[in-house]
Amino acid sequence: MPGVLRTMARVGARDHTTFGGRLSPRPRGRFARAAAERGLDGDWRDFEQIRHWTHGIAANLLRAREAVPHLRCAQ
Repeated sequence: MPGVLRTMARVGARDHTTFGGRLSPRPRGRFARAAAERGLDGDWRDFEQIRHWTHGIAANLLRAREAVPHLRCAQ
């Protein structure tokens, strides 16, 4: 986590989010293989959670655009 926090500070990120992923039943890497052997293989992605996160980002960008008049798009 310290690496994530350093990168966030360097790029000026406001927040970060981690999502579950997909792990093959026969992965190549040692750590991934150990996780799969413990029964952690499968598809753990939550597309509704991802959608909710992206909608929040879009809403923040729209609010920021409205706060800066020269960034508003002509309608």
